[in-house]
Amino acid sequence: MRILHTGDWHLGKRFYNISLEEDFEFIVDQVKTAIVEKNPDTVILAGDIYDRAAPPKEAMTLFNSFCEFVKSSGKNLIIIAGNHDSRALIEGLG
Repeated sequence: MRILHTGDWHLGKRFYNISLEEDFEFIVDQVKTAIVEKNPDTVILAGDIYDRAAPPKEAMTLFNSFCEFVKSSGKNLIIIAGNHDSRALIEGLG
């Protein structure tokens, strides 16, 4: 079994009120590329997907589209919520 493990994305984080959305999109695209190239059976996202329990809409949209990408590629997706994540936002995504 091949596993791709990642975590601590902190989507929605801002530095000094500067959006990092473009950076997050770039990193998520790199993870998608790794999924295609490495062809894992399972993708694990371990903790702190979002930077806070109430992330901005853009962060949720990016993460939801990533989950759809993984599902459509036929891979298993395991999501482990971290202390920054809201259970309600994570539940049912994997």
